[in-house]
Amino acid sequence: MTPNTPLTLNGYLIKLFAKWLGITTISISSIIFIFDLIETLRRSAGKGISFSTSLHMVFLKLPSTFLDLTPFVILITTWIVFFRLMRAQELIVMRMSGLSVWQVLSPILIFVFVLKILDLFLLNPLAAGLYANFERIESRKIYQRADQITLSTNGLWVRQADHHGQFILHARDIDNRILNEITIFEFDEKGRFTRRFDAKTGSFAIGKLELKGVMSSRPNTREEHYDSYMFLSDLTYEQIQEKSAHPKTISFWTLPEFIKFLDKLKLSTYKYRLHWHSLIANIFLVLAMVILAAGGIFFQLGRQTVMRHLVITIGLGFSIFFISDVSYSLGRAATVPILLAAWAPVLISILVGGTMILYADEV
Repeated sequence: MTPNTPLTLNGYLIKLFAKWLGITTISISSIIFIFDLIETLRRSAGKGISFSTSLHMVFLKLPSTFLDLTPFVILITTWIVFFRLMRAQELIVMRMSGLSVWQVLSPILIFVFVLKILDLFLLNPLAAGLYANFERIESRKIYQRADQITLSTNGLWVRQADHHGQFILHARDIDNRILNEITIFEFDEKGRFTRRFDAKTGSFAIGKLELKGVMSSRPNTREEHYDSYMFLSDLTYEQIQEKSAHPKTISFWTLPEFIKFLDKLKLSTYKYRLHWHSLIANIFLVLAMVILAAGGIFFQLGRQTVMRHLVITIGLGFSIFFISDVSYSLGRAATVPILLAAWAPVLISILVGGTMILYADEV
């Protein structure tokens, strides 16, 4: 697998890493599940939500939450694997046999890289779909919102309700704050269909939508035509901007298409472009976590201050993980450029871990 490194050793390292990755994954997933369940039960208290519904919501959210914590999982797994190798004197034997630090690390780095590619291409779409279902249930059950606004490549979908009834609106696209090819279905307070509107365009006004080129129809009546019609609604352009889909609900494969769609609608794509960059940067962040955790072990081989160096290494890992989270939040707020927000933590962790390994390789 790696030059001048026995295949048996590569297989042993990968097998050991895979074993502890599985154990760490199950342990951390269980912790996440318990805390999420407690939090969901707290939020749903007094809202008539059954325990099975709360359980279902936690299961839907778990894959997305776990994928966010992948760098932390890889950091802990790498630390455990190399600490055990050090305690068993196996690392010292590998070094004395003439293997460099990079030769020992290479099979694990390749294994983690392949896992992250599979994660991005296969698990990410699954997690995105489950998280979208979670958000719909959360909006309906926890926040008890009747209004829903959805943007997709099929256009804009809006559902709004009040004590008089509700309506469902669909627009093919938005061009310069103008809705095009609009269809509106009105329902009374009992959910019975009352009226349909078809309009060529619609513009936003305070408390209403100004429809142009309108055709209106009711059950068992003739169609009515209007040059313009004021449809009462509190829908605003800003609401559409704010309530567009959460980046986590869109898979890596469909993000570029969705970004192009939003560009066409003249809506902000900042958070989606940041999320796309973060998904790619996350591949290299987990590799950096392997380098950082292993570098700390190699750095203190032969020294007596083992625990101190291990604590420092884990502390650095947690710090970078925290910096990554803060950097992403600053990027979401458009405080820092997208590339800096997504890639700065990766560069920092690679530089720190790489420096430790280069130093250890020369000692």
